[in-house]
Amino acid sequence: MIIYQWNSQFLKHAVDFETGPYYNPMNQLIYIILRGIVRMAVQSTPTNGKAVASLVLGIVSIVLGWIFWIDLVGIAAGIIGLVLGISAKKEAAPSGMATAGIVLSIVGIAIGGIIFLSCMACARACVYLPWYTWGSLR
Repeated sequence: MIIYQWNSQFLKHAVDFETGPYYNPMNQLIYIILRGIVRMAVQSTPTNGKAVASLVLGIVSIVLGWIFWIDLVGIAAGIIGLVLGISAKKEAAPSGMATAGIVLSIVGIAIGGIIFLSCMACARACVYLPWYTWGSLR
């Protein structure tokens, strides 16, 4: 098994990992695993880009939905993911990835909305509490 090492301009020499000075069984194992991953990626069926984008934006909306003020970005990502997921289901054959993107986007929009509204209600309630004015500068 020969792996070519890249020099800055040319492929100058090859290193034989089975007999050369760089022999390491772990390198051989890593090479076999990476070769299998590349073969699986090349042989896999083509996916719908909108469905993948919907899934990713749904995950992003759930993650960002838990942080106050950043949850607005999560809500926007969820809305975009929802639109992309619905259009992916309409254009191509319905796939599980598009459905998962739609569901995750809806959950992300709901989480972001609930967190935003509850934080705004809590901040508004703090204005009317007496201890809020005790530390005011006068």
